[in-house]
Amino acid sequence: MCPYLWREWRKDGAVRAGKFQSELILWTFLTHLNVLVSILASITPSDKRSVGALILSILAVERALNMWTTGECKVPLGSLGHFSIDYWNDRTEYKNGEYKSNKKASRYFKAVDSLKDQDWDGIFKGARVYCLENMDDASQRDAIAIGGSNLDDNLELVSNHGSEAGDDEL
Repeated sequence: MCPYLWREWRKDGAVRAGKFQSELILWTFLTHLNVLVSILASITPSDKRSVGALILSILAVERALNMWTTGECKVPLGSLGHFSIDYWNDRTEYKNGEYKSNKKASRYFKAVDSLKDQDWDGIFKGARVYCLENMDDASQRDAIAIGGSNLDDNLELVSNHGSEAGDDEL
């Protein structure tokens, strides 16, 4: 299970709501769309589903969480430290004398592609909460615009690093 994929999560699994609607994913998704779209007002729930953008956002959040598993940011050296197709796309790896498929990106495709219109509405609505235009405090807008954050310094993040979650678990 990957709690960071959900808006609401309880350890016992009794509560899971808002698939792919965690604050981290929505911030990343909005940032991705903001780069792609010049006018935020044009992003509406009726737009074409942004499957690729959402999957890239999920992978970016996964990457960030994995770098902080020790409590300190540990960026891998060389190309492994880059968010690139070389490491974050599906690929075949040679391990222990045999080739194995690593479906790093496509493991999310089935779950994201099966989202219903109401799920996408929730994702877009949730992302719009983080639009710079909707923030009342000018200092928050400025801090975020230059890469800062207004998140709690004591925020505890949970990752299921290294797990091979099946689509039914997402």
